[in-house]
Amino acid sequence: MRTEHLRYLIEINKHHSISIAAQHLYISQTSLSITLKNIEDELGLRIFQRTHSGVRLTPEGEEALALIMEIEQRMEEIRQLGNQVHLQNRTVPVISSPTILSGLTLPLHKAFLEAVPSGNLSFFSVSGEEVGTKIIKNEGHIGLTYFSRQTLSDYRMVAAKYCIQVEALFPDRFYLLAPKDHPLAKYSSIHCKELEGLNFARLPSYNSSEGLLAHLTIFGSGNHYTTFPDIALIKKAVLTQGMVAVLSGYAIYHDHSCDNSQMKVIQLTGTPVENEMKVCLIHSSDGDLRYQEKLAIQCIKEYFQGLPPLPFAPG
Repeated sequence: MRTEHLRYLIEINKHHSISIAAQHLYISQTSLSITLKNIEDELGLRIFQRTHSGVRLTPEGEEALALIMEIEQRMEEIRQLGNQVHLQNRTVPVISSPTILSGLTLPLHKAFLEAVPSGNLSFFSVSGEEVGTKIIKNEGHIGLTYFSRQTLSDYRMVAAKYCIQVEALFPDRFYLLAPKDHPLAKYSSIHCKELEGLNFARLPSYNSSEGLLAHLTIFGSGNHYTTFPDIALIKKAVLTQGMVAVLSGYAIYHDHSCDNSQMKVIQLTGTPVENEMKVCLIHSSDGDLRYQEKLAIQCIKEYFQGLPPLPFAPG
């Protein structure tokens, strides 16, 4: 269970409603419901009981929530300590989903130091859905995440109330990644229903804009799924263990933690949800940005503008 999920449970209990809690967390009700089910499955206990008027804690849930609130309080103390350190060092924090951060860290750091030799960037990896929430809650001024067309429209309406700016930078989609000696490597494209009897490597969580990945478990039949904490380990598993993965084009082509030339990128067809999304930059209004933060934003924009389009990428 991720640390941000502690607050999810607290909000659901506070409002006795998944839908109202989702509004306060700036996420979709569907995403919150899925997250709650995953937490309960992971813990092996039912935290909330659904009723006609909402939800209420089960007896086991009451005990669990007491511990969760204590943990959340300690985590907040740690976060405040971290905020003090960042203020002292005057670093420029960049909050990003792991899928984007895997390829961005080195080129952005290089470009930023060329513009500000004495500057200091700090990168923070959080689940893609948390990026926008943290910017709105002023826990950072610069963020990068994926948005589908619908989630981008939804987030822009919320962000406008907080003077948060959202810019689509780079069109992307998901592909199947396999080692070159894998039986599927002979295909240039494959229908999702044909993905049967495979060993998938995947990340622990995805945001609602990466909805295709939430459907991995309904691809074909007889598949097995192993969770890895980052893109580098997923690629290593593909190369060394004969596994396959569904990853964004950016993570495949611009993360160089492994030898990309030894893997085959296969287009996915027949996806259960729209296979189009955009890398989006989220940042506070110019009046709230420091000089170095503005330069970091400029470096991010120039970097993505200079990237070649991905194969089969949406316009």
